[in-house]
Amino acid sequence: MQKRLDYLFILLLLISIITRILTFILINEDFRKAFHLWDQTDMWAYWQWGKSLSQGDWLDKKNYHPFHKWQTYLFDKKTWNMVYPKGVYHQAPLFPYLIAIYFKIFGYSEYSNRIIYFQLFLVFLLTLFIYLLLKREFGKLPAFIGALSLNFFSELNIYDKFVLREPLFLVLTVIFLFFLRGYQLKGSKYQAGLSGIFYSLSILTKPLNLILAPLILYVFLKGKNFIRRFAVFIISAFIIILPLLIRNYIVGAPLFSITTRSTINFIQGNTVDAVPNFFTIPDSMKEILLKAKGDYIITLKETIKTHPNILSFLMLQLRKFLS
Repeated sequence: MQKRLDYLFILLLLISIITRILTFILINEDFRKAFHLWDQTDMWAYWQWGKSLSQGDWLDKKNYHPFHKWQTYLFDKKTWNMVYPKGVYHQAPLFPYLIAIYFKIFGYSEYSNRIIYFQLFLVFLLTLFIYLLLKREFGKLPAFIGALSLNFFSELNIYDKFVLREPLFLVLTVIFLFFLRGYQLKGSKYQAGLSGIFYSLSILTKPLNLILAPLILYVFLKGKNFIRRFAVFIISAFIIILPLLIRNYIVGAPLFSITTRSTINFIQGNTVDAVPNFFTIPDSMKEILLKAKGDYIITLKETIKTHPNILSFLMLQLRKFLS
C-alpha cells in the first residue's frame, strides 16, 4: 500500500504537468502572449511597472501609477496623482520587482512566455506543498485527492498563463502555512523562522494575509517558549520587510505603507452605496478620496460616515459574506 501511494504522488505530479501544458496550448497563443499589452488590465500595469523599475528607477521614485479608463469617471490623471499618498507603491511590490529582474536578465520584450513558464513552475510548487500540508494532517491518499483537485481549478488554470501575481501569492501563502503548522506540531525555531520569511514575502505580494496576524499570534501563544519562538518569527519577517522600510524612508513615503490600493478598495467595497459582489464606483468615492488622500484612518472614518448607523455598515459586511 505504501509503494502504491508513492506511485500516486508521482502520478499527481505528472497530471499537474500535463494539465499545465494542455491549458497552455489550448489558450490561444496570441491572446496569451499579448493580453498584458492591453492598457486596461492589471497585467499591462505590472508589465509597464516592471519595465520602469528595470530601466534604473529601482526605488520607484517616479512612483509609477497606471491610469485606466474607469479612473476617468472620478478624476483626471493630475488629480489622481494628488490623491495618491506620496511615494507609496501602487500595488504590493514583489511581483513587479520580479518582472523587472526578468527584464534585466533577458532584456525587455513585449511577449511574456518566460514569465508564464515561471508561473507554471510556481503551480508545480503549489501542488507539491498542498500535498505535503495535507499529508501531514490526513495521510497520503487524502493528500493526493486534495492536491489533484487543484489541477482542475479553472481560475488557477487561467491565472497561471497571464502576468498576474495570484500564482505567486498562493504558493507563498501555502508554504507559509506549511511551516507555521510545522512549528505548531514540533515547536522548531527553524520552522518558526521560515514561516516568518514566507509570511512577509506573501504580504509583499498581496497584503491580504495581514488578516492572518491573529492566527499567527494564537499559534505562538499556544506553543512552548512563546517569547523566543515568536521573536524568531518576528525577526525573520522583519528582515524580509526591511528593504521596503528603507525604501519608504528614502522616498518619503509612510514607513509601513505597501500599496495605495488598500484605501481605494476599502471605499469601493464599504460605502453605503457599494455593491457587495460587483465592481462599481460608488457616488461617495470621489469625496472620500479627496479628503483622505491615502490616509487609512480618514478613509475608515469617512467611509463609515456614509452609513446612517453602524448597523447599516455591519449589514453590508453580512451581505458581502453571503454573496
